[in-house]
Amino acid sequence: MQRAGFGIVLNVASTASLQPAPFMATYGATKAFVLSFSEALHEELKGSGITVTALLPGNTETEFHAKVGESDGQVGKPRTSAQVVETGIQAEQGRKAVAIDGIANIALGLLARTGTRGINRAMAAQLLRKGI
Repeated sequence: MQRAGFGIVLNVASTASLQPAPFMATYGATKAFVLSFSEALHEELKGSGITVTALLPGNTETEFHAKVGESDGQVGKPRTSAQVVETGIQAEQGRKAVAIDGIANIALGLLARTGTRGINRAMAAQLLRKGI
């Protein structure tokens, strides 16, 4: 990509990357890595013709929860895969570093960025706790 002077990298993180994710700690931590990594590369590659974007979908109509064996932690009405893909395409066209899919997820992201870490942990635990 660097030799060609052009490239697009779209990394799929998650809204779980925005705050601690009790009961899904490894998942949340790996998605936080993807977000941080993508943002760093986005800055490093500015002016090179290569765009790196982190896409943060939330609850999406996929087989994810069935595959991992639970339905807990699903917040809000699921977005379709097509909606998530469209958000990613628009973000790349706009050369954005981060794209959060869906208004409800954007609001959740704002709360995660403005709340204290303790409050964010407690809220996430309530949302993700088994049996809720």
